[in-house]
Amino acid sequence: MNKKASAKSTNLRALKGQALSGNKFDLPTQGELFETLKQLRFDGRVELRESKGDRWTIYLHLGRVVYATGGTHPVKRWQRNIITYLPELTAQLAGETSDLSHMTAENCNRCWQYQLLYDWVKQGKINRQQATKIIWSTVVEVLFDITQAGNISYELQPGESSAQGIILIDGTRIVAEVRRQWASWQEAQATDFSPNLAPVIRKPEELQQSTSANLFEMLNQMLSKEQTLRDLAFNMKRETLSFTRSLLPYLQSGLVELINIPDLPNQC
Repeated sequence: MNKKASAKSTNLRALKGQALSGNKFDLPTQGELFETLKQLRFDGRVELRESKGDRWTIYLHLGRVVYATGGTHPVKRWQRNIITYLPELTAQLAGETSDLSHMTAENCNRCWQYQLLYDWVKQGKINRQQATKIIWSTVVEVLFDITQAGNISYELQPGESSAQGIILIDGTRIVAEVRRQWASWQEAQATDFSPNLAPVIRKPEELQQSTSANLFEMLNQMLSKEQTLRDLAFNMKRETLSFTRSLLPYLQSGLVELINIPDLPNQC
């Protein structure tokens, strides 16, 4: 083993199993980690765990990000991105459950969403640009959720690359975009409100008294469907922060409360 390879192996051993507990896996830490993994040309996964149970996986090849998944609602996230970036093919692709039935258990456990994107690009059903937009949006959302979560620990799992030729993204570029979004949430004083939670009316009589009849009826209909802030903003074609900001007075007063809801069934 040459000196360069030996140094890489030593650095990976030092990083593997490294954990951050008691603090948020913040943006500076993310940027430093991705820069280090890029320099080491790391192949494998970063496995992250939040103290309350959420888990995420970030896949890398040669130190660049391939894909990310996990968290509270990976299937909801996938569905929103498919509708957003493949609108003309949504019905066709949503019905192609046979694509999933041919996957091996290894592919399903690894990352069925990425595997589907790769297969669709290879078959000519979508182009590389469409797949890239879905991957970028997915990874940014995952890192945003990781940034918002607390008590994150991570572990590196070196292994065979999952990359199959769609795109390799510099992780520091993703961190820069998440930093921009997070700064906007901080400015709006909305960082305590997870976009993965669903708003429900907790005090209907007080809400009715403090709003107009039309506004109360609109809120009553909109917030009775148990959809997350991200889902509701998506359905209304609004940015998630803009929609969340419109609900802040009701959330801060306790008239509206955020609750956990389950993800859609996993197709794989």
